[in-house]
Amino acid sequence: MEVNPMEYVEEEKGAAQELLAEERKDSKLNAWVAIAIALLATFVAICTVAERGLVKEMQHQQTISLDSWNFYQSRTIRSAVAQTAADQFAIEALSATGASKAAFEKKAAEYKKEADYQNDKKKVQMDDAKKADETYEKLKQRDEHYELSEAILAIAVSLLALTSLTHKKWLFFVAMVPTAVGAFLGFAGLAHIHLHLDAISRLLQ
Repeated sequence: MEVNPMEYVEEEKGAAQELLAEERKDSKLNAWVAIAIALLATFVAICTVAERGLVKEMQHQQTISLDSWNFYQSRTIRSAVAQTAADQFAIEALSATGASKAAFEKKAAEYKKEADYQNDKKKVQMDDAKKADETYEKLKQRDEHYELSEAILAIAVSLLALTSLTHKKWLFFVAMVPTAVGAFLGFAGLAHIHLHLDAISRLLQ
């Protein structure tokens, strides 16, 4: 039986070519993974900077709300005290005569004016507090967009890392699902678009 050594050479050459082709596929897949991770890292960095500014503004609005409600309570007490004094002087004026009556009525009017002033000012404080609370809630909703975006993109990065280790092309496309969702939430936060996130929040809890 004759053995043709060229057959072995051809077989080895074919195996080498298949191995080379497989390595090229893996290299190409790893390149796509690297590009995706780099883009995600950049996007997350942008969202993180935006979120920090958002958190600072939330803290500022919370401070305004607390201060306004404290002033509201203080003016409520001042108004009550002034109104009580006005009522007492008005009662005294009923039984007084002459100069005493005029003096009591003058004092009653002064305290009534102070009570009305405090009532008007406390309404302003209440409006300021409510406005700050509303602004805080809107900012909080945007902050939730960023938090969910970062959490979902972290899952995407993990899947991309597994893709690089296992060289499974289908896993790369699976990773694109949380990538798309996380990027959409991040863009919604940047664009001030409010989304109802209750379902996603419950899913991640």
